[in-house]
Amino acid sequence: MTVPSLGTHVQAPRRRQWRLPTRRGRERAVLRARSLNLASAGTAVPLTMAENDPMLLRLAVEDLCWHMAVDDLDRRRPRRGDRAERDAWLAEQAHLEDERRRLAAMLTETISAL
Repeated sequence: MTVPSLGTHVQAPRRRQWRLPTRRGRERAVLRARSLNLASAGTAVPLTMAENDPMLLRLAVEDLCWHMAVDDLDRRRPRRGDRAERDAWLAEQAHLEDERRRLAAMLTETISAL
């Protein structure tokens, strides 16, 4: 065991800097808080539109179910050597991609009708 000499100086850990949120950052946060992100279509919809339109609310729920299914599929990714399981996994992935396209088309149609 070695003893450090008295001349060595150990640096203290750096303190974390806190920054005040900027006006633009607060504005973006407010806009994000007032909108509903639909991952299947890659867009955000204002909450007031989703609250007032039953079709948009239904699509938001379907988008949430789709997103949960994608997360579940990612967790169940098969090992490299298991071909049968991999083929089933790829078929389910293709099905979810078709579902995403359908949801995106329905969302585009619904928003354009408003």
